[in-house]
Amino acid sequence: MIEFLKKMSLFENLGQQQLNKVVSIGKTIHVKKGVIVIQEEDVGTTVFLIISGSVKIYKTKSDGKISVMKVAKTGEMFAEVILFERPNYPASAESCEDCTLFTINKQDFLNLLCDQSFNYDFITSLMRRFRYLTNQLHALSTMDIEERFVSYLKNNYGVKEEYTITISKKEFAQMIGTIPETFSRLITKLKKRELIDWNGDRLNVRKKLFDILDL
Repeated sequence: MIEFLKKMSLFENLGQQQLNKVVSIGKTIHVKKGVIVIQEEDVGTTVFLIISGSVKIYKTKSDGKISVMKVAKTGEMFAEVILFERPNYPASAESCEDCTLFTINKQDFLNLLCDQSFNYDFITSLMRRFRYLTNQLHALSTMDIEERFVSYLKNNYGVKEEYTITISKKEFAQMIGTIPETFSRLITKLKKRELIDWNGDRLNVRKKLFDILDL
């Protein structure tokens, strides 16, 4: 667990003694794919670190539809908003695959933040997360669907010719702010232009797909 924490940007600058403190207040749990880990508006008692797997963070609209904020992956934390901003979870979280999570009780973590150096590193990480979410909102409001697709692919998987996509096409659609039907039409359109080929979880793309972002 110590070695895992050292690889996370949130804890990479902490010393061995502080890392031991983090490990001592947490516990490891295993969840199957499709499990609701936290429910929107429930009282927040726990923050989570993803040891393996991925977790979909989403909000439910008044009409029952969901809006995916992001898919958190290995090495990321979620639900940390309950530490400072509000007592309840502002969003729900569901495992996209079998996951191993490291859980930390809210009050235990707040006690740990009394350590000045630990506090500084943690706040720095939160600011990085804030900038990421701000960029996501900007993308949804200013880019068309093709640009959002390419931007999400580039930012979350890098620029490659072959990808293994671990989320469903429905979840992918949610991540770029559209509905499955519109997303299916986009995929068909990109296939006809011979920019992509998507079978199962394997996505192959031509490098000129990323030229869309330069339009």
